[in-house]
Amino acid sequence: MKRALHALLTGGLVALSASCAQDVGDINRVQPNYTSKNVFNGIWYFRQTVTQVPYENSAMLFEGIGGEMEKIRWEVTEKALIAYRTYEFIPGANGAGAKEASYDGQPVAAWPIQSHFDVQRGYNPATGEVTNVISENSSDRPWYERDYVRVDWSTNLINNTSSIDTFMQYVSASSANYYIPENETDNPDRAEVGSDSINIVNKYNVAPDNYSCYVEFNDWFQPGSGACSASTIKMRSSFLRVDDRRPTYEPLAYPNVSDLTDTDGSPLWTVTL
Repeated sequence: MKRALHALLTGGLVALSASCAQDVGDINRVQPNYTSKNVFNGIWYFRQTVTQVPYENSAMLFEGIGGEMEKIRWEVTEKALIAYRTYEFIPGANGAGAKEASYDGQPVAAWPIQSHFDVQRGYNPATGEVTNVISENSSDRPWYERDYVRVDWSTNLINNTSSIDTFMQYVSASSANYYIPENETDNPDRAEVGSDSINIVNKYNVAPDNYSCYVEFNDWFQPGSGACSASTIKMRSSFLRVDDRRPTYEPLAYPNVSDLTDTDGSPLWTVTL
């Protein structure tokens, strides 16, 4: 009787221990704000837009002014994520036959890469037995074979602001450290990194030189004061994956002056009110 009771209790304890062990789920130690390298395949559109300018510098720039549309392709290196123009800036300058998928034009944007890693379960190196801990592995494979990358979106390494406006060629610009993570959904400046679109807001320190102050502004402002002083602006870098399934893009012109025409398209010389 005692032996039967002992066996029953022992079996119950084993079953209880087993049920407790099964209650332990996966432990995920992967930190947020990482991206699959597959996202950076293909050809993308790229454009920059000024999103914030101090009021006292509104004569130099204004909110909403945007740069020219570019076509880029990404290159993931060990230390940086680089966006290269996919076409010749001057057609024919580098020979005929340049193809978008492989052509390396001028770099137009770049951000530092913090790490390359795989997301996988931990394991016992002696037996190969896997565990319930999921973590970032940055040692088993070389960096160029790992599936994920964490980009430091806070600083654009290429301060190319001349595409915003011709006046910007007279302004020195340097990137300032600024990054709002994706999880801050109530912040309009938060990063948005998806499979088909990427939006990153960075800050730039800009300062016009004496030429822009005296010539471009016709001596209206003094260097170092008012609209001609240094300031910090915000600029959004927007990327959209080129998708051949989308309808062909047709730009809509918004001219400052437009001729009035009749239903046949002929210009109207007089208007009756």
